[in-house]
Amino acid sequence: MEKEKKKLKLTKQQITWIVVAAVFVVILIISIFATKIFGDTKFARFLDANIGQVANLYKIIKDNAGAIFKSITYIILAVLLVKLINVILKFSFKKSSKTRTIINLISSTIKYAALIVTLWLVLKSFGVDTTTLLASAGVIVLIVGLGAQSLIEDVIAGLSIVFENEYEVDDIVIIDNFRGSIIDIGLRTTKILDLSGNIKIVNNSDIRNVINMSRGLAYVIVEGDYEYDTDIAHLEKCFNEDKLELAKMIPEIQGELYFNGVTNVTGYSVRLRYSLYCNEDLKFPAERSLKKVMKIFSDKHGFKFAKEKIIVETK
Repeated sequence: MEKEKKKLKLTKQQITWIVVAAVFVVILIISIFATKIFGDTKFARFLDANIGQVANLYKIIKDNAGAIFKSITYIILAVLLVKLINVILKFSFKKSSKTRTIINLISSTIKYAALIVTLWLVLKSFGVDTTTLLASAGVIVLIVGLGAQSLIEDVIAGLSIVFENEYEVDDIVIIDNFRGSIIDIGLRTTKILDLSGNIKIVNNSDIRNVINMSRGLAYVIVEGDYEYDTDIAHLEKCFNEDKLELAKMIPEIQGELYFNGVTNVTGYSVRLRYSLYCNEDLKFPAERSLKKVMKIFSDKHGFKFAKEKIIVETK
């Protein structure tokens, strides 16, 4: 019971908003019925003219029923048409990164076009002189163009990205030091999803330098520090005998498993490198698999990893 009472308690801000809303509703009701409450007085006429007629939704709907019905019809038809075209586009093309990118771009264009046409028809339904509006469209376009230069730049850049094939949906890219997979290319923005589930949204015109990691295979390197006296020739011989079997333990691998030899030597260890190629989207799983295989191989043949030593010099 105490918990329920605590949940029912309102904050001061919530109480303030409730009071303001209640006062506002009371004023609207008084304004709608002002002439009946105050009679034919100047105050009543003032409330009716400035608030009552605006708040009287019944009268507004009654006087504009035809236009409202037409507008709702246009909006419903536009939404249904856009959805139908999207479904047709989705099932008319083979599924690939390229077609998905083009479909997303076409869908964005159709959506904006439908919005403009629907707005035009709705204005016409309410008696707006669309011919005059069309005549003044040049001036409007000029004003909008000056105020929306970045929008136009984004759209042009988006078209350039698609038709120049800089990257596609599902490609793994690095943009502004953000690494992730392309999930959407729109007219204005590109969306990138990283491994942590974060989505970066970048304006197309802001994309200057892109590293597309999906146009070739990823190169995975794993290194291990072995004891200084490890017989490297013997290790390499054992590796060459086992590498086909070891490669089968790495499902992400494309091609062969490689032993690249010595990359560093210290007073107590020798660093050896193993590598492979895989698809970019499997780079991190492949790296984990390669580390596991390196450990299994080393344990099998008794090659020991070096233990870090701390050398203290005294003078």
